[in-house]
Amino acid sequence: MQQVFFVQKINDNEFETESLWCKKEGDYFIIDNIPFIARRVALGDTIKAEYDEEDKAFILMILKKFQAIVQLGFIFKLLN
Repeated sequence: MQQVFFVQKINDNEFETESLWCKKEGDYFIIDNIPFIARRVALGDTIKAEYDEEDKAFILMILKKFQAIVQLGFIFKLLN
């Protein structure tokens, strides 16, 4: 297993990073957990990533997309 880092722009001067565990298969990675922050990827997607000078892998492109992620938020109001 290898961590792959997904960096996405939030606004002009702010970025957010999420690392996902991936299975390495040849030159590619298969996402092995459900993303919480990373957009446009899902569990089971095949991606291409590149290593930086610190041996961290960063996403380059999404190659195969098999799943869709739907994030739901719930607000509970306690009744007296």
